[in-house]
Parts: sequence; C-alpha cells; structure tokens
Amino acid sequence: ARERYSAARERLDAFDAALLRGARDERESALAAYRTGSLSLLELLDFERALSRAEIERIRALVDAADAWADLLGADERSDSHVSSPSNGR
Repeated sequence: ARERYSAARERLDAFDAALLRGARDERESALAAYRTGSLSLLELLDFERALSRAEIERIRALVDAADAWADLLGADERSDSHVSSPSNGR
C-alpha cells in the first residue's frame, strides 16, 4: 500500500510541477495568439481540450493518491487491531 501511495503521489506531483502548468501556459499563449488573430478558434479549442485533459488526469492522480492513502490507513488499522485487540487473546 505504501508503494502504491508513493507512486500515486509522484504522479500527482508531476502533474502539479510540470504537465498541468505547461498546459496552462500553452493555453494562455494560444489565447493571446487568438486575440491577435494569428490563431484560429479551432486551434484555440485544441489547446483548451489539451488543458482539460491534463486537468482530468490530475484529478485521476489525486483520486488514486487518496485511494492509496485510504488503503494505507486501513492496512495500518488492521495491523494495529490485530496486535492490540483485547478480543483476539494476545
């Protein structure tokens, strides 16, 4: 569970650090180009779509990290209750 959580956090950090920021920067540049007439609406929408996909992937990474964290907490609780539970005779 720890490895899964670590991998999910690394994926989330990668989205935060580079991928999502890059997609936002590209969209802003595309918007500026559209405003000056050097980019068509369809081309601008391609950049918007790319940003939306990056945001969706970031949300998926966040859900994966939260799910792995919940599994990790559940594993810790099961481990603790197995050792210290008064009802298990130990």
